[in-house]
Amino acid sequence: RWFKAVKLCCDGEMKFEGKKNFTEVTISRYHPIFSHNNGESGISKHLGFPLLVKLIPPNPTWNEMMTQLPRNKQFSLYENPAAVSLMVDVEVASKNWKLPPKFWDRGEDSTVLVARKDMKDLTACQVEVLTNYCQHEVSWKMGVVMEKEMCDGVGYWKVDEETGDINIPTDKTRQKFINDYLLSGKFAKYFEKFKQNKVPKGDATWADA
Repeated sequence: RWFKAVKLCCDGEMKFEGKKNFTEVTISRYHPIFSHNNGESGISKHLGFPLLVKLIPPNPTWNEMMTQLPRNKQFSLYENPAAVSLMVDVEVASKNWKLPPKFWDRGEDSTVLVARKDMKDLTACQVEVLTNYCQHEVSWKMGVVMEKEMCDGVGYWKVDEETGDINIPTDKTRQKFINDYLLSGKFAKYFEKFKQNKVPKGDATWADA
């Protein structure tokens, strides 16, 4: 069985290979992403369609190609904030809330492949909207939550006297954030609004998105 997945291309692949940021590809159910991936997006899991993410090794010739560019034309090969945004930690009791795992926070974010865990079709439009939602709604609102936690100060984060570990209540601002922003209905409204902004600009790919 074959179905659609999406490549989130890094700057190197877009500029040297001429690929779009969100590129649809066809994969089979036996693709390595289903057995040896680099993680599952917690945000997408909350939204009801778990996505698996797998790094794609960069083209080894890019570094040489970069050296041939004038200094004022050079750029960061592995910028891929859209991919990193999918991997932000949204577990309410996590000390790494709002942060991606260290694996995804190295400043070397090459192209990734994204596929639905349930092996249903995934389109470039869907991933574009989701990563925009992650970057401009989810991440920003998580920052607001963290600011509120710091303002609440003493009594919110509890420190275990024996281990020194921080215990974070799961029934306050973070859980409210999950309930408010990581529900499929909230994302569906964002998707429709995003689509309505695209269609009038003449992008035919969004007509049936």
